[in-house]
Amino acid sequence: MEKPNYRKIEGEIARALSRDRVSSSPEVKITHGYDGSMLRGKPDLVVWPETTDEVSAIMKIAYANGVPVIARGAASGLSGGSVPESGGIVVDFLKMNGILDIDPISGTSMVQPGALVDDLQAALAPHGMFYPPDPGSSAFSTIGGNIAENAGGMLAVKYGVTRDSILALTCVLADGTIINTGSRAHKCVSGFDLTRLICGSEGMLALITEACVKILPLPKFTSTILAHFATESDALDAAALVCAEGVIPRALEFIDGKCIDVLISQNTNAPIDRDARALILCETDGATSDSVDAEMAIATTILEKCGAGTIARAKNEDERANIWNARKTLSSALFNVAPVKISEDICVPRARLAEFVDNTRFEAEKRELFYINYGHVGDGNLHSTIMLADRKPETLAPAEELVEFIFKLAIKLGGTISGEHGIGITKRKFLHLEVGKREIELMKEIKKLFDPKGILNPGKQFE
Repeated sequence: MEKPNYRKIEGEIARALSRDRVSSSPEVKITHGYDGSMLRGKPDLVVWPETTDEVSAIMKIAYANGVPVIARGAASGLSGGSVPESGGIVVDFLKMNGILDIDPISGTSMVQPGALVDDLQAALAPHGMFYPPDPGSSAFSTIGGNIAENAGGMLAVKYGVTRDSILALTCVLADGTIINTGSRAHKCVSGFDLTRLICGSEGMLALITEACVKILPLPKFTSTILAHFATESDALDAAALVCAEGVIPRALEFIDGKCIDVLISQNTNAPIDRDARALILCETDGATSDSVDAEMAIATTILEKCGAGTIARAKNEDERANIWNARKTLSSALFNVAPVKISEDICVPRARLAEFVDNTRFEAEKRELFYINYGHVGDGNLHSTIMLADRKPETLAPAEELVEFIFKLAIKLGGTISGEHGIGITKRKFLHLEVGKREIELMKEIKKLFDPKGILNPGKQFE
């Protein structure tokens, strides 16, 4: 097949936008060729649109020339979702970063896809509001990227994943057509739910250019504890029981023994007992201190009955920040153990968490791998992580064996291979383990309906 004339395409895009917002320089192409998975590709062009109409113009040019288009936010994704594996045009949305309006009465905000999650939170705070999704990457990940991957995070146990906070979208289809989905109302059942279909579609169906997101009043009170356990199984069973007893915490996080060792070595300010082999971070929130304290009292009683030893309670905002800082910096702290990290995001029913961890730990020890688990156990989501010294084939081989075991066990226990990172490149060869042949065919048919030429983020999810 003849290679597209990218010099001609670059000139067409430069006329539609401006010369300084399209580039084919080697440096720009290299810096736009990877994401948090550390997989690499190389685009042929990079463009920086500023409006929906400009995105439409780019797509019309790409469609006419049959070239791939890959949307990119902050490239913090961990599944290779924004890697330009087949070259083409990377559409960098970082210039489309506006927070267009905030309506506290209606509980909505209009946001462009390049806005950072924490920037939206900072804009909402003076209005006494917040945006419920809270991915661990909130300081540097974008709203558009979170929607494309249907990101989860710390607060998903109570407030849901990204999809649950998206009311309406403005999108551009592969041929440049602009569509609007959903409604600014909090309830809408008119027609098929295209909004929720596009959320989590990894840029394979449309490019998101605006989002109407749901916002909520900031909780007036929170209560935060860190419960210490002698075994991982006790901690995981305790976490499952907290939710079963009618308490829906704001957050319910798990940290295993090896993670505790890493945090202690980093001189964390969190009140962690170095002898503990597992931690449960539990936080409740609400409109009154009485309701928050009552829920925490129930949770604390359950944790104690399940074997919790020391339970450290944050007495003020500084102590709460220290506890959360330990949890949120854990992922980066792991690079002090080894330079290569393979981090998965399986999700299983809460009642099967301990079984999952026990079995995968056994398999990791057989292979002499540094293997850890931490994550959002309130909704059964664990980051099963392997740290390696290098990426040599002989080093990767046992890790890849363990990853396959992890995925197969998660599915066997009624779970999924991806709770929040998406399939992208890294998990596409495993999708068939979880999703049936006819179901995958239906997904491909939907993809073809939205994108007849297959130019939007080609090669992702499906082998």
